[in-house]
Amino acid sequence: MDSKIIFGNQSENERELVRDVLWRRLRNESDWETLSHYVFDRRYFDRYVVFQPADSRARFHQLLIEVLWEFVGLGVLTPGLSGTSHNYPAHLNLPNFHISAYGAEVLKSGQLIPQDPAGFLKEAKAVGKLCFDDVAEGYLEEALRCFGRSCYTASVLLLGVCAETTFLLLCQYVEKAISDPAVKQKLDETEPVKGKHRIVVERYEQLSSKIRRTQLPDGLDITLKGVYDLIRRQRNDLGHPQDIRPEIDREHAFAHFQCFLTYLRDIEAFAQFCQENSL
Repeated sequence: MDSKIIFGNQSENERELVRDVLWRRLRNESDWETLSHYVFDRRYFDRYVVFQPADSRARFHQLLIEVLWEFVGLGVLTPGLSGTSHNYPAHLNLPNFHISAYGAEVLKSGQLIPQDPAGFLKEAKAVGKLCFDDVAEGYLEEALRCFGRSCYTASVLLLGVCAETTFLLLCQYVEKAISDPAVKQKLDETEPVKGKHRIVVERYEQLSSKIRRTQLPDGLDITLKGVYDLIRRQRNDLGHPQDIRPEIDREHAFAHFQCFLTYLRDIEAFAQFCQENSL
C-alpha cells in the first residue's frame, strides 16, 4: 500500500488530499458501499490517513461528503447500494453508494486519470522536465477542469493545444541536435506545425534501428506518427467551424487523456536523447 497521507487543519490543497484518499480506498476496497461516521468506518480510513492533529478528522469527513458527490457527478459513483435486493428507499441514496460500470473501468485502468486532476497534473509535471512548461501546464489544467465539469469537447480541444505546445518544445531540442545546417534552418523557419512534425519524424526515422531499439522507447514511432497526430487533428477539427455539431463523449475524452501521458513520456525521452546526441 502507498504511504499514508498526512491530513491536518492547515493542509494545503486539502480537497485534493481527500480526493486521493477516496481513490485509494475505492481501488483497494471494491465492496465498500457505505459511508458512516461510526468508529468502525473511521478505523478503515486510518489505513490511508494520518490525522495531525487528531481533531482534523472532522474536517476530513466534511470534505469527504463533498468529494463523494463530486465523484457522483463524474459518473464514477452511483448513490445507493448495488444489487436488486437493496431496492428499499433507505438504501437508494447516500450514505450508501456503489461504483458504476464506468467507474469500474476507470479504476481498472491502472493509470493516472483525468478524474484525479491533481494527480494527473502532478504526473505530467514529473514526466515533462523538458517538454512541459508553464504554458502547457496552463492548458492541461484548463482541460482537466473542463473534463471534471463534463465539458468533454472543450477538454479535448484544450488537450490538443497542450499537446501542440509540448511538441513545439520538443522541436527546440530536435533543432539543436540536427547536424545539417540546412535542415536545422528549415525546421526553424517552418511555420505550420504539420511541417515541423514531418521533419521531426524524418530525423527520427533516419536513426539506425539499433539506436531506436536500444536508446529510445519502443512505441516512439507510433507516438510521433500517430498519437500526436490524433490529438492535434482532433484539436483542429474541434477548433474550427464544422458542418455538424461537435460531439465528444466522456469515454472518448477519457481515452485522449490516457494517450496524452504516454505521448508526453515518449517525446520527453526523445528530447533527452537529443540533448546528448546529434541527428
